[in-house]
Amino acid sequence: MGFTINRNISALVAMGGIGKHQRDLTRSIERLSTGLRINRGADDPAALGVSENLRAQIAGLNRAISNAQEGISVMQTADGALSEITSLITRSRELAVQSQSATLTTSDRLELQEEVDQLVAEIDRIASSTEFNSKSLLNGNATARLTSNNSDLNLIAREDIQAGRYDVQLSQTDAGEGQIQKSGILALRTSGNNAAAADTIGSLSVSYNNAGINLLSTPATISIRGNGASADVTVTSSQSIQDFAQAVESAITSSKESGGLGIEGSTFAFDSANSQLVFEAGLAGIPGEVSFASSNSDFLENLAFSIVSESSAKSFRITASQLDVTDPRSGQTTTNFNRAYQVIPGLEFSFDAPTEARISGTVGGVDAVNVSTTAGDIVFTIHDTNATDNNQATSSISAGVEVTLTAGRTYTTASIADIVNTAVSVSNDENHAVTTGFATSESYTTPGITASVDGKNLVLSSTITGSSGAISIVANQAAADILGLNSGRFLGSGGSAAILSGNVNIASGVTFAGSGVTRLRVGDGNFGIDSSNLANGSTSTNITFNQGTTITQSSILTGFNNYFTANNINATASVNGSGYLVLTSGVTGTDAKISIAETSGATLSTLGLTSGSNATGSGGNTATITGATNNGAQTTGFTLSSYVRFSATDSRGVQTSTVYLGTSNTSNNESFAISKEAITSLFNTANFSSTDVNFRFDGANRLVFQTATAGASSSIRLSTTGSSDVSAGLNGFGIDLSQSDQGSGLTRFQIQVKDSRLSFQVGANAGQSVQLGIGNTTAEGLGLTGLDVSTQNAANRSLLTLDEALSRVNRERIKVGAMQNRLSSTVNSLTTTSLNTTAAESTIRDTDVAQETVNYTRSQLLLQSAVAQLTQANTAGDIALTLFA
Repeated sequence: MGFTINRNISALVAMGGIGKHQRDLTRSIERLSTGLRINRGADDPAALGVSENLRAQIAGLNRAISNAQEGISVMQTADGALSEITSLITRSRELAVQSQSATLTTSDRLELQEEVDQLVAEIDRIASSTEFNSKSLLNGNATARLTSNNSDLNLIAREDIQAGRYDVQLSQTDAGEGQIQKSGILALRTSGNNAAAADTIGSLSVSYNNAGINLLSTPATISIRGNGASADVTVTSSQSIQDFAQAVESAITSSKESGGLGIEGSTFAFDSANSQLVFEAGLAGIPGEVSFASSNSDFLENLAFSIVSESSAKSFRITASQLDVTDPRSGQTTTNFNRAYQVIPGLEFSFDAPTEARISGTVGGVDAVNVSTTAGDIVFTIHDTNATDNNQATSSISAGVEVTLTAGRTYTTASIADIVNTAVSVSNDENHAVTTGFATSESYTTPGITASVDGKNLVLSSTITGSSGAISIVANQAAADILGLNSGRFLGSGGSAAILSGNVNIASGVTFAGSGVTRLRVGDGNFGIDSSNLANGSTSTNITFNQGTTITQSSILTGFNNYFTANNINATASVNGSGYLVLTSGVTGTDAKISIAETSGATLSTLGLTSGSNATGSGGNTATITGATNNGAQTTGFTLSSYVRFSATDSRGVQTSTVYLGTSNTSNNESFAISKEAITSLFNTANFSSTDVNFRFDGANRLVFQTATAGASSSIRLSTTGSSDVSAGLNGFGIDLSQSDQGSGLTRFQIQVKDSRLSFQVGANAGQSVQLGIGNTTAEGLGLTGLDVSTQNAANRSLLTLDEALSRVNRERIKVGAMQNRLSSTVNSLTTTSLNTTAAESTIRDTDVAQETVNYTRSQLLLQSAVAQLTQANTAGDIALTLFA
């Protein structure tokens, strides 16, 4: 190349070198000052892409480590709460075991129950309030959010559940059996007779202990538990059995919201036929069972409630199918409880069992007697002490009473007593239809006889006590065969005799003043009975003693006693320790009488007596005739004021034929009794079996109509032909026979499941997460609501419930603990991965200081060299000037 001055090529070359080395030097300075080999995409585009991916990975890994560490904190929170729940369940289980000890009283068990109630409440509080950053952990929300279209279905998340919408259907396969409990036979403390509904609690033997102390001197509280609830009833000494039974029944059947147990359709009533309190559950299975406890242990134990029929739960076939999906999940199970699990995997649901339509009577049947047509009419005639003429006035003779019970009819035992008492009360009314064998010229008194009932047996009692009281009966064979009444005469007992005692010592004899004869009259009745014949004997045979001579003690006694014998006077004469004359009636009791009077020439003061004196006995027991009603004739009957006609219709419109309650030997508008057997026969004839309506008599012998199917679609409609039927039904059965009732409860539900498991992102990339569902451990979720240890049986059943609850909580703790360990391992793994990834990213992007220092030094030297050469190039033009010189 030639030498030119127009362009300084050498300087341009030097300038190019300077620019290049300047850029290299700037890059080296940038890399050394930032520590990064790649500061922009232009530095190394391919490496930058790799580096950025690694950086994102590292950031994700570090965040995942934090997530896992937070997850560990969540697990620790849940585990701590579950650990405390385990302790509370263990303590509850200990109390349940303790409650089964025979050394405890019901009062002791109530104390245990109070602690159990608090423990269950605390379990529920812990499970409901345990949260992490306001997220609930133990109430089931950490597994799934569950909703249904009706509150009758309660959903409980126990394990992981596939999200979606489900259709659930219930179909009852077995109606089950309700629990029946009965008290001991309640008897009256004074008489020992079976109690009646109107008797007071304080009159019962059960209200006293062996020492005779009244257990109800202060009111007692009886605690009733069942259906997951409890209610208290106060019992007092003055309360009638009927009122007490109604109070308990109200507590059992009232809704939980109003303080009751919510066991609808239950019976707690007094069974007058057997003198027992009877509980009959309105719901089959555990929801219908009740237990009784009281702080007054002795009174409750005296009531002697026992389970005579164990409950068996209703059975349901439960099907579930998933909706709105291509490949639906479906399941089916059969349960005899109102809780079902795994129909939808992971989901447990409890439901209020659908109830039947029910119409219940409020008037129970009572003891009754069937008088069979084959036995014929029952006829018996009764008389009392004064039925015969013992020389008393006609108006003082009591009438006989004839009673007839017509064959082919049913009589309640109370009505038989009423028939007898009515006949007694009108026995002196010759115009009354009941009176028999009465002559219009006669005038008799009403006999002192009362009829009552002891259980199923007729009792006839005299109103006169002691041996002076008597009842005689003449009974036909039917009366003997059916009522156990046998002909005979029955006397009272005990009591004191009538006594007239002088006040003069006659041991050495006495002398009546005068020269004639002393005449005395003694009667075993008041002299006012018969004005014409004051003594039972003849006036011509009075007691006579010569006057003016000494009459010895022996002669005096002989004279009186011979007189008594001759005149059929039931009395004796004797001398007491003071030598006084004593006249004593031969009978005792309130109708024992003796009287004495002078007739002529008498001076009763000589014997220390006063003319016209009389005495009566006192006390003693009544004469009693107690029948023994034949077992084959015993029944339970209902009293109807007139014929009853009605029909029943079910939800399908199927109707029975008209039920006609009446008897062939009664007319309409006439009160009559009808037995359970007759009612059952008439109902069966009306074809109840062709409808969905069943009938039965409950534990208190009350008539109940009930559908065979359950649910809101079941119904009963009763229809009558007139107002008299309604009135008779209300009076006889306590049922309005012109009403309807509907069942309750759904049998089909819609469920929506949302997956709400705890999810922890434990990786840098999508899909790198772990999930954990924590089941519902609330009291309801564990089945602990209403846990009962107030009785031995209830405590034994509660043990099974507590064992299952403990097992479930342990499973949740195992899951939580396993997840905690997994997350700990995840933290370790993520830490290592993050470190290795960071090292790899550093290799790609970080500056190699040694290499870059060499580059820097080289670029610096080259820049300096280029600057020097530029200087040389810039001086090259001076050479050109020399050419001109």
